[in-house]
Amino acid sequence: MKALYFNDFGAAEVLRYGELPEPEIKNGQALVRMHAVGLNFADVYRRRGNYHLAGEPPFILGYEGAGEIVAVGESSQTDLNVGDRAAFADSPFANAELVAVDVEKLVKLPAAIDYETAAAVMLQGLTAHYLTNDSHLIKAGETALVHAAAGGVGLLLTQIIKIKNGKVLAVVSSEAKRNAQPRSKQVRTPPFYMMKIGLNGRKSSVETKTAWTWFSIRSERRSTRVLPPFGRADKSCFTEWQAATRRRLTRAV
Repeated sequence: MKALYFNDFGAAEVLRYGELPEPEIKNGQALVRMHAVGLNFADVYRRRGNYHLAGEPPFILGYEGAGEIVAVGESSQTDLNVGDRAAFADSPFANAELVAVDVEKLVKLPAAIDYETAAAVMLQGLTAHYLTNDSHLIKAGETALVHAAAGGVGLLLTQIIKIKNGKVLAVVSSEAKRNAQPRSKQVRTPPFYMMKIGLNGRKSSVETKTAWTWFSIRSERRSTRVLPPFGRADKSCFTEWQAATRRRLTRAV
């Protein structure tokens, strides 16, 4: 089968496209002929060697995708059948023509969902769903602050919150990304809310890729309380970021 793989860690130049042996499915797995593959920045981390990879090279990239089931392992407890269209996330070696996937990670696709949409939405969509249902169950009338709102998770997160009749304060880093955000009405952020813009619209000398809201400093300590159960952070890095953010906000306004 054809696959996108690498033998050594490094930049994009280490990637190779060529023939590799077809995977053998085990009990509890199905063999999927891929039609579309999701691309995430975590794939870049894996290629660079930032993430641990089990086994020996060649390493096949990709952890989500969609395709047609061509075989189902013996003793696999599933209602999926050969010929079904399905998508998956958090299953390795997706950048290949054939992928062995645990049946518990496969989702049967409705007829209205094409392969490309399914491959693009699985990982980010599950993340957005988790944040709005497990991290915190969004209720009608609640207001949620969404950072990186123009990104893949941010766009889906914004739409899910609105479906739940919640309100969204969307934080983005540029005017172009602000225009990419779906919203019911146009709201321009006051100039002193943005780190790149000085008071009354004067340009600041601050150059940063992220726009922080004015209440970030006030709420940052309480915000980090969600990290132990739902994420991770390095305390020393956070302290350094905290001091740097205060300096930048002071200079910007």
